[in-house]
Amino acid sequence: MITNPDTFFKRLKRNARENAEWLVELWNNQDRERDKLLRYYRWHFKELVLCVLLAYLLTRVDKVQQFFSAFAIEIKRGHHEFLHFALVFGLNGLVVFWLCYVFWHKPARVRARFIFGDRRREDFEAYYRKPGGAWRVAMVSALPMLLVNVTLSMALLRDYELLGERPSPLSEWLDSNAFYVQIIVAALYLALGSLIRPRYRAVQNIIGTGNRKEIHLTASQYDAMLGSLWKTFIANLLLLPAGILILTILLWFYHTPAFQSFQYITLLFFVLAPPLTVAFFLSSFSECLIIERRKEDQYKEEELPFEQKFEKWYNWLMGTSYVISILIFLLCNSSWITRQEWFSQWMFPIAMLLFIFIAYYQALDLLTYNTTRVRFYLFSLFCITVLIIWGRSDHYRMKFDSATPHHRSPKRTNLETYYLNWAKDRFLQGEPAEAYLAAAEGGGSRSGAWTCAVLTQLDMASQGAFRRHCFAISGVSGGAVGSAATIALWDHASKLQVDSPLYNPAKRDKYIERIFRRNYISTALAGIFFYDLIQQFPLLNNFYPEHNSRTDRHQDEEDNAVCLSLCDMFGEQTLLREHYLKKTDFLSLYYEQDSVAPRTDLPLFFPNTCRVEDGRRGILSPILIDKSDKGRDRKSPFSTTIVDIVGICDSLSPSLGEATSLSELFPYVNAPVFINKNTGSFMDGGAYENLGLTTLYEVKQSLDVICEHPD
Repeated sequence: MITNPDTFFKRLKRNARENAEWLVELWNNQDRERDKLLRYYRWHFKELVLCVLLAYLLTRVDKVQQFFSAFAIEIKRGHHEFLHFALVFGLNGLVVFWLCYVFWHKPARVRARFIFGDRRREDFEAYYRKPGGAWRVAMVSALPMLLVNVTLSMALLRDYELLGERPSPLSEWLDSNAFYVQIIVAALYLALGSLIRPRYRAVQNIIGTGNRKEIHLTASQYDAMLGSLWKTFIANLLLLPAGILILTILLWFYHTPAFQSFQYITLLFFVLAPPLTVAFFLSSFSECLIIERRKEDQYKEEELPFEQKFEKWYNWLMGTSYVISILIFLLCNSSWITRQEWFSQWMFPIAMLLFIFIAYYQALDLLTYNTTRVRFYLFSLFCITVLIIWGRSDHYRMKFDSATPHHRSPKRTNLETYYLNWAKDRFLQGEPAEAYLAAAEGGGSRSGAWTCAVLTQLDMASQGAFRRHCFAISGVSGGAVGSAATIALWDHASKLQVDSPLYNPAKRDKYIERIFRRNYISTALAGIFFYDLIQQFPLLNNFYPEHNSRTDRHQDEEDNAVCLSLCDMFGEQTLLREHYLKKTDFLSLYYEQDSVAPRTDLPLFFPNTCRVEDGRRGILSPILIDKSDKGRDRKSPFSTTIVDIVGICDSLSPSLGEATSLSELFPYVNAPVFINKNTGSFMDGGAYENLGLTTLYEVKQSLDVICEHPD
């Protein structure tokens, strides 16, 4: 029976002494210890590299940092229901544990040796059977949980102006050195793990240490030993849900004054306890597998019937893991799924990021453990060559999804004609001679929510006067989305002739919240690492008949959010058009086929973008832009260097969603959009100017000239 011969402190002392002796041997290169160390790192090279990459993404990607900051603010405020908080925390913790498990288990043997080659795996099993090998594998496998916990802990230690907190020196230091904190804590965790490594005398006797000969036990002795390990395994298994419950309660009460004095101890426990618990669980599972295989060999030697238990569980868990990965992969690649609101609510950015690591690691692990080194390198070289020479990029093209046929797209009028019609509808009726111009700055969903909130608040406070006298809005990136959401709201109110929902604060707040509180990052991450990449390979792109990029999926999500919010405002049956944002012709907001005079009930909307090839400013303008060589008319805004996207694509008709999307092509989150060879590719408008004031100032200059010298 297995018994632990040492107390905890004796074990620490013994492990520390062995570590010190090993460092001396390493320094002196005794028995070629440095070569052994390099072989040791060979086993964990993939895991360590991926952990460094994960630490970088967790600390250096703003969108991921914003998720942790938002979660930390909710914890500090304490404004959440316990069940909802526990569910969110538990599901994210489950995904992190899944990544740790994937790091730990090794894939099964693939039989197609004529493709993969004859990769020998005896050395893989031998590594686990070395003293401490199973524990080292378990420690490295639990690193992702440590990194995620450190990231959340740093977010909790930061000060937020939103909570009325002034940034302390510690908060500023954490902002500047978050990545290095991750690496240092990970190194300390591995060092701590080497000190608390569990030691079982009987297991060591079986595995063998140093030059000691292995002791061969009888079948009954193996049964007793495996029974003792089974109890250890069950105890570690029960610690997992118990630990999650304890951590959930600790974070739930984190905002209370009683916990503030113990916050550092609480966070230290939160950082170290979960990964160590996972490491003990995985290590005990490994020990059970090792002893069971020894037991199987002994049973065969004694010609006794043997039935595997842990090996069956191991294979079942591995198969289940691959099946779940495939199902989630298919969900993330379905455009119908990703545009649904529930997908954004349940697939959190951190969960999506971790699943990407899971999917890629499983594929890489499958190749590494079944493919010979030469064939692995040849396969990698083949994939790179295919991407460079035959890579496809059709899915990055602008789709022009407007419901209006291209040949029936309305024609634009110049600024003077439009303004005189706009002024005639207002000033001749005795209204104040006022015209408002608004610029919406970029800044993601926060900027979009702020823009929509300010514009609708001004409209509500003035009882519609601001909306009627707002002549133009220039938007960039998130500000353009907020402007488009506001225009969609005002367009429905105008055509339905219903203003009362606009002046209902509760409905207005719900409209803004449902659009801009939505998680748009998960779909973007799936696009970068899944469907955008896969569609670049010939033949594989046929699995995506729509040829949609992550930018197109982003439009689908925004369209779904706006349509759901409009239904909340005006009723289910009042939507002007199904997929309003994506199917409404941009120019149809201001021009109608059967009318000579333009529509003047909505502000002119100018989404700003930036051309990738030369960095020039691009505008989707609802008014005609003079690009003649005779010299620019002062009544016509914009310089001759401007890229008039609507003018160049005269035969094509962008939708309101596409026009807005061209302004919010933030690098990595959205893919650049290619229109055609004459127009080029475009990225986020903030790359040129993030305030939207340049376009607005040029419109104002032309309006001044028109007012002084009207025709």
